[in-house]
Amino acid sequence: MTNSAYTYRLIAENDLTPDDHQRISDLLVKAFPRHAHVFKTVSYDYTQPEYRLWMEDEQGTIIAHLDLAHRLIDVDGIDVPTIGIGEVATHPDYQGQGLGRMLMDKLKVILREQFTADYGILLCGESVAGYYERVGWHRLDQPVYEQDLHTREIHISHEPAMILPIHKTIDEWHTEGIIDIRGLPW
Repeated sequence: MTNSAYTYRLIAENDLTPDDHQRISDLLVKAFPRHAHVFKTVSYDYTQPEYRLWMEDEQGTIIAHLDLAHRLIDVDGIDVPTIGIGEVATHPDYQGQGLGRMLMDKLKVILREQFTADYGILLCGESVAGYYERVGWHRLDQPVYEQDLHTREIHISHEPAMILPIHKTIDEWHTEGIIDIRGLPW
């Protein structure tokens, strides 16, 4: 998958090489310096993904990345098939050039063509929630239960939750009740 000088790659987690993990970790350390201690040892936080989607430049440097995994979540007692999205990052040297939007556009196509989930879902910081809304995600006003990484206890998330319609519309989303993501965030 190519767009001008950038190449898109969708790779199953089990097909990643040690070099791929290192290149992903290198990007995540630069993109999330406050969490560098995590990404120096592993190329994801919280939940191990099923797939990685990234953009690389002509030199093979990963410049934008996200990971994804299937999850059946509970929305007010209804099972909803989703794709959880995590570790969305653009290399600091490339930020502000529209790469994040390009990656999200590619993600939408891939989700519609290669996955059967009804919605994409992610949790994000308040500072980037507006960005996700601008690229097609919808903010949820429902409480979200997640598992704590350290205590393994279930608690209400304090981060905005966003959904992306894939095979169902935003109008089909069940807007009442609690969302239980049934595990750790992505």
